[in-house]
Amino acid sequence: MLDDISYAAINTPANDYFLGSFVYQHKKAGGEQEFVENDLLDGQQRITTIFLLFAVIRDIETNKKRKENCQKYIFQEEDKDTNTPERIRLLYKIRPEVEKFIDEYIKPENSIIDKWEEIKRIANEDKDVSIKNMANSIVCI
Repeated sequence: MLDDISYAAINTPANDYFLGSFVYQHKKAGGEQEFVENDLLDGQQRITTIFLLFAVIRDIETNKKRKENCQKYIFQEEDKDTNTPERIRLLYKIRPEVEKFIDEYIKPENSIIDKWEEIKRIANEDKDVSIKNMANSIVCI
């Protein structure tokens, strides 16, 4: 996907780029939460790659506003006025080990730079294919 986007940006910069369709299931969060959530049913790999791209840009970017915007796409701060909880934007509830990787290597600002050697090691050695692929994506980006 990254190669395709790069190719399109270089060779057809005036054209729109079709990223593909995403299929969501709209639902209201349970309990006292009043905000709406969406379950991503189709497009998980593409949205995860974009999510990782935001994390890399956030950590290498020097423009403060761009860094802040990328962080907003990754992590939602708590807002008591709207009853919105603090949380990561993409939840991996069905895969606790992936959720742990995101919490440790993606969620905190500067984590990619601070933990660069660990991420490269994970990309080469981790036994969990999903985590290894995510780390590889970060290294590629």
